[in-house]
Amino acid sequence: LKVILPLSLLLYLSVSPIIIGFSAIALIAGHIWPLFLKGRGGKGVVVYLAALLMLEPIGLLLFGLIAFIASVTPLPFSKVMMVAMGLPPLLTLWQESPGVGLCLGVGYILVVIAHTFPVHPRLLTKEEQI
Repeated sequence: LKVILPLSLLLYLSVSPIIIGFSAIALIAGHIWPLFLKGRGGKGVVVYLAALLMLEPIGLLLFGLIAFIASVTPLPFSKVMMVAMGLPPLLTLWQESPGVGLCLGVGYILVVIAHTFPVHPRLLTKEEQI
């Protein structure tokens, strides 16, 4: 709800698409690096998918279809999902709003960064820190 409610309100008020896009970036970044938890938040996947639900539902359906296909094939699921998560911003760039598409792309990059670099470095073992 922390993504759906603010984005719903912005869409209801017919706010500029670029403000909606920057709001999506702020919501994703705020989930990954929350100030009140000293920067130790989540990975941002669900927040990103909730933003897609509000801003690019067709792209979210495409992502779900790819997720289903990846789950029944021998392909490496996590790698397919990382690629599939990048398709909805491209779809938004192509068909609707370039500003929102770019902002969703930045949100996608933030999720990839959260998965590439540990959000909780103190939880790593000594070998993983090296």
